[in-house]
Amino acid sequence: MIELKHLTKKYDHFLAVEDLNLKIETGEFFGLLGPNGAGKTTTIGMLSTLLLPTSGEIWINGELLTRQKNQLKQKLSVVTQEYSMRQDMTMNEIMEYQGRLYYMPIKKIRERSEELLEFCGLIDYRKRT
Repeated sequence: MIELKHLTKKYDHFLAVEDLNLKIETGEFFGLLGPNGAGKTTTIGMLSTLLLPTSGEIWINGELLTRQKNQLKQKLSVVTQEYSMRQDMTMNEIMEYQGRLYYMPIKKIRERSEELLEFCGLIDYRKRT
């Protein structure tokens, strides 16, 4: 279960997310929809710990999410509407980028990337954009 409690993100005088309370039960698929400027990207940034909330908390399965809790971050998946990575990146580069978001050691990133690309049948395409 993911629970956002009074999640708020402020940039100087701009309030991007204000007092967001949300509960997503285990096994649910959840879509975050809204107009431009509604705080969707900021909320996802806080869920991924790329952004820190100004106030409030994120709980996953009853445990407080922090940047240091990689085992919790590994339980989250985000699928964006549009692919937002640079279009000139190879699959290897994308996999490395994703691993670095979770502070994985480079050796572990390469091992897991190889394993996942093999599993998905994409190993022959790893050097392609």
